[in-house]
Amino acid sequence: MPFPVDNLAEFLCGQWRLTRRLASLDTQRSGTATGQADFSLLEGTLRFHETLQLRFDGYCGQATREHRYRLVEPHCAEVCFTDDRLFHRLDLRRGRWRDVHLCGEDVYYGSFRVLGPELWITRWRVRGPRKDLRITTLLEREKTMEN
Repeated sequence: MPFPVDNLAEFLCGQWRLTRRLASLDTQRSGTATGQADFSLLEGTLRFHETLQLRFDGYCGQATREHRYRLVEPHCAEVCFTDDRLFHRLDLRRGRWRDVHLCGEDVYYGSFRVLGPELWITRWRVRGPRKDLRITTLLEREKTMEN
């Protein structure tokens, strides 16, 4: 059962443990990534930064990624790349969301589901001439003295 989120900033702010599975369906290669994601609020925008250890297709090393979540309503954000290009929208007031992102000739089909106040999952299915991937990420809130 999805867990509704009325306030994205309140829900996302803080540190999350990240576990990602990657599967290349055309080459039958798979990989994993583990690490941390951090959401911090600054002037109405959530900054997302992830640092992880990636193992995929012969690569083993550290990887990072950043996005900006522009809050357009308390429950809704426009997720943007660091150069402010729109990646996708995110509206979790029903605890789930789907969106599509076009990247050249490749299409990213995203689904998001909140499983509880400390756990959510993202899934991307990427199809196109350059990619045929499944990417599943589980985010679990880091435990602190406060929670």
